[in-house]
Amino acid sequence: MGSSFIEEIKRFEPTVTKQSWGRKWEPRTKTVTCLISTFIVISLEEPLLLFFTFFMLLFAILTMGIGLKYVFSKLLILIPFLTLMSVPILFAQGFNIDSDRLLFVIQLNLKALSSVLLMIIMLLTQPMAQFLNGVANMRLPSAIVAILIMSLHYTRILYITLLSYQKALISRLFKPSSFHKQSLKVYSGVMAGLVLRSYIQSERASQAMVARGFDGTIPTSAPKPISKYDVFLSTIFTSFMILLIIIEKWWF
Repeated sequence: MGSSFIEEIKRFEPTVTKQSWGRKWEPRTKTVTCLISTFIVISLEEPLLLFFTFFMLLFAILTMGIGLKYVFSKLLILIPFLTLMSVPILFAQGFNIDSDRLLFVIQLNLKALSSVLLMIIMLLTQPMAQFLNGVANMRLPSAIVAILIMSLHYTRILYITLLSYQKALISRLFKPSSFHKQSLKVYSGVMAGLVLRSYIQSERASQAMVARGFDGTIPTSAPKPISKYDVFLSTIFTSFMILLIIIEKWWF
């Protein structure tokens, strides 16, 4: 049986088979390609091309073996932030919405959603450990690599902690209500406990790392060698994005 939409929201990483072309793509070349593609998407202005780019990236993700419900569950997280950005822009001069502001909001939302799809391709089409190992071998400063690895690690811990709090509240028959005084007290208690628990965990992790002689460099294994297949994928992907810029300059 397929998982429900709520279960997809709770999943941190998708299940991608080893036969997926996205997983076979070497993480370093994939990371560079996705970052370049993100800058190209941000530079696009034509809404039709942005719509086309979004659906082509979505199609690419689906062919990599990531489910449509999982992708939408991650895009859903972005909706509140896009709404907070879009509403003030649209109604900056009252309810009389002009075409320029509407066009800008459409461009902003499509660029953001397409960029998230590129981040999904970069981060979630292989196990997180494999991605981090690839990034660690990109000749970046060891401090940046350590910060990235620790940030992703604590993000995952925070996510798991939130799920455990949710299960605890459900087991105690808690019924959420947005404006009920008792519910607000529970929410504030949960957030205070979450902040305190996160602080304690980070302190313990820091002490354990110092005790084990951590010097700012996280050891990693040898990266997967870059093959002709990886170069081919990066070339095709980047050429497609550059073609969009050429089309926009010549036909729009």
